[in-house]
Amino acid sequence: MTSGEYLKQLEKYLRKLPQSDYEDAMEYFTEYFADAGPENEQAVIKELGTPKQAAAELMRNLLDKKVDEREAMEKEEKQKEKKKTTGANVVWIAILALFAAPIGAPILISILIVLLCAALCAALLDMSVFLIAVVGVAAGIKMLLRGILAVSVSFGGFCFITGMGVFMLGISILCAVFGVYFAKWMGRLFVWCTRKVTKKGGSRS
Repeated sequence: MTSGEYLKQLEKYLRKLPQSDYEDAMEYFTEYFADAGPENEQAVIKELGTPKQAAAELMRNLLDKKVDEREAMEKEEKQKEKKKTTGANVVWIAILALFAAPIGAPILISILIVLLCAALCAALLDMSVFLIAVVGVAAGIKMLLRGILAVSVSFGGFCFITGMGVFMLGISILCAVFGVYFAKWMGRLFVWCTRKVTKKGGSRS
């Protein structure tokens, strides 16, 4: 196998990476072969392993790098939009790394089923929290309006109904905040599980 054939096969495994990461990876491998020279092509191929093994190793390293970058970004409190973009890339790379890991098909299918069920349960729970928040906001606003209308009838009733409306709005805001952070925690848990699985798979290979 020549370096050109190797890079062409490697490209198939790396194509689903985010564009910037894909370009950096291909540039790295291309320069690696170029620096080694034509006379050392076979030695480089032997060192890297098959294109699939090289892609799996790169994805594991890239996942670790992205997680470290995200943690550093959160410590520096950078822009929220940039955080969301990075978080989405980390989860996507984690999924690709899981599929690229040298794990047997039955074990991989079992892991995917477990992760899918866990993700579905987490998504339903998160959706329920957001629905509670929406209903709470609607009910809180309604009670505030009723309390304002009741001020001419009973000041005590106005205070009670208005207080309940404010209380429900507060609970709704807390539910919405919890839902956002719960989604982030589930994403981090998925990435953590994927890193453990891919590292174990890599050590067995």
